[in-house]
Amino acid sequence: MKSARAELVTEGVYAISRHPSELGLMVMGLGAPMLLGSPVGIAIWLFLLVPSTWRRVRVEDRVLARIHGVAHMHYRANTRLLF
Repeated sequence: MKSARAELVTEGVYAISRHPSELGLMVMGLGAPMLLGSPVGIAIWLFLLVPSTWRRVRVEDRVLARIHGVAHMHYRANTRLLF
């Protein structure tokens, strides 16, 4: 079985953010407790969601760098991590 190498997408929303779905998760994760006025929800966002998201995007960047090499280096140099 031949493994397919995924294409590195750098257009559309990926031209603005390397991890747009994670950015959306972060915005929703903060927006909901802010809308509800929940300090506990904001604390959960700050101490659980932010660190876990940060770890996930760093791991994904390392994997993409291994797979795409120089192309990912250029993409990374020209595109913000989240916003």
